[in-house]
Amino acid sequence: MLADALGGRCVGAIEHDRLGQGDAHGDVARIAQFIRLALEEVGSMQAGALGRIVVSEVAGMRFRIAVYSVASVSGASSVEALPQLASASRRARIRGIAQAHRGSVRFGPALAGAAPFVEGWFHGPTV
Repeated sequence: MLADALGGRCVGAIEHDRLGQGDAHGDVARIAQFIRLALEEVGSMQAGALGRIVVSEVAGMRFRIAVYSVASVSGASSVEALPQLASASRRARIRGIAQAHRGSVRFGPALAGAAPFVEGWFHGPTV
């Protein structure tokens, strides 16, 4: 699914950690869109990040997808002024995808010393 999410785009180093057993039950295209948007959002929150980690965890009908930033390049700091409209639009779409899967999403801070993240929980088939 990670390859589908990236659509052949190179967005830096990406590691994928898959945890749990089974298959996630959901709309594959929308989950791929969730991952792509989360990668963009995390990238916009921290300048100079060395890469990102995508964690997908399956537990029966419930699954979790999280995107974390990897440590930033020395001297690079968090982005202070996010492009407000682009970030708000991305976050609204990310929330909508999670809600369509009876789930939720949490956004981590883009503070100095803290790696930003986007973490979504999904519950079974879409309604």
